[in-house]
Amino acid sequence: MSGDQLLLAFEILSVGAGLVMTMVGIFFGIRTVNFLRQAVKTQGTVIGYENRQSRDAERTYTLYHPIVQFRDAKGEEQRVTMGLGNTSKSHAQGYQVNILFDPKNPANARIDSFVSKWLFPSAFCGLGLMTLITGLLVLVLFWK
Repeated sequence: MSGDQLLLAFEILSVGAGLVMTMVGIFFGIRTVNFLRQAVKTQGTVIGYENRQSRDAERTYTLYHPIVQFRDAKGEEQRVTMGLGNTSKSHAQGYQVNILFDPKNPANARIDSFVSKWLFPSAFCGLGLMTLITGLLVLVLFWK
């Protein structure tokens, strides 16, 4: 493969990967908007953490997923382990947090924060757009 062919392959991969990541970010964004449209807001209490082991190429580490207790729209007590964990315990036990939950499925609940709502849409869209723009810039600058 010549240098020009490698550059063209890089551009095609960059543009393709950028488009895919941006579309995944849009998908997550649409899911978040749909969730927020019907979500009910209430107060909950952090009652503990579920520890989950995760690993990357170099090490194993613990992610702490908050367990939050709250009352749903029917007044029934719910206890939900949040899907988004952290490497540190983000709230002390007994801490009051705002919760958003699906009234039809209270187990589908999130702590009301920017990160829990917009982390995945913004990360995928941001990285996707940067990759897409990089591929397009290389295309324009090197293929005049």
